[in-house]
Amino acid sequence: MHITPLSLNSNRSLQARLRFEDSIKPTLLLLHGLGDSSQAWEKLFEDQRFDGWNLVAPDLAGFGGTGAIAGSDFSFAGQLKLVGDLLATLKPRDLVITGHSMSGVMGGWLVASLLNHLKRQDTSSLTAWTGVTAEDLLTDEALAGINLRGFVSVEGTIVLADASISHRAVTVADRGRYDRWYEAFVELSSSNDWLKENPGANHYKQSIRQALPEAFLACARDLDNWKKASDQPGLTHAAHLLRSIDLPRAYCYGSRSVHPEALKVLRESSTELIRFEGAGHWLMIEQSEWFREVLAEKLKQW
Repeated sequence: MHITPLSLNSNRSLQARLRFEDSIKPTLLLLHGLGDSSQAWEKLFEDQRFDGWNLVAPDLAGFGGTGAIAGSDFSFAGQLKLVGDLLATLKPRDLVITGHSMSGVMGGWLVASLLNHLKRQDTSSLTAWTGVTAEDLLTDEALAGINLRGFVSVEGTIVLADASISHRAVTVADRGRYDRWYEAFVELSSSNDWLKENPGANHYKQSIRQALPEAFLACARDLDNWKKASDQPGLTHAAHLLRSIDLPRAYCYGSRSVHPEALKVLRESSTELIRFEGAGHWLMIEQSEWFREVLAEKLKQW
């Protein structure tokens, strides 16, 4: 499945892996992680179990084939406005959102905003700390026809100890050393040691070379902020949001990657936890067949 340019109602465009036949079919929106691209979801497009679904995997602004987009500052809010434009253009009826890593957080914010926009749940208190409202992110009335059915977070970053790469990027940037660090990180992502530690990330060396350094840093800053403590004792903003959204949701994690604190936090909620034994951070690639089987089953249930 090749990426294709997609013109949006907002007169902007992005690149996406897209199989959208008609809005009657339910739609699975697939959002990639930090420095990654839609290539992370490529195997789903080859699986007949998803033939009954529209599949939409965009390259976010500054990542993959999309590059810079007019009016986007690469922040989470800017990315979600772009995804909102994408949804308003396609006009899906039934929608399930899946996000990996960074987009396990950003996708959760999108879910909360959609629930608020659709008047299914008042989620304003979950995101008030950002200073950005659901009305700021989702302005098109075409979104009012969406039936949001579920959310899958794949290794989403929800505790302070997670996402050390994003935190490191922010730290070195604040010290004026980001450019050198980023160049070294890009090289590291192509090394044998990196691939040995992250066996599902062979594609990442290509994705990270396509990413814009300024987009990586902007998203890293927002991801770092979502890991900070909320007004709920023991919970980060990201964890509080995932625990609180009123929607069928699942958290997929690799046994070699997840932080124990994340499981502790989520076990105390109604979030379904799905363990991939022996898998790392890119579990949807490393254990692709198993992940696709699990995801297909979730879609049937929802």
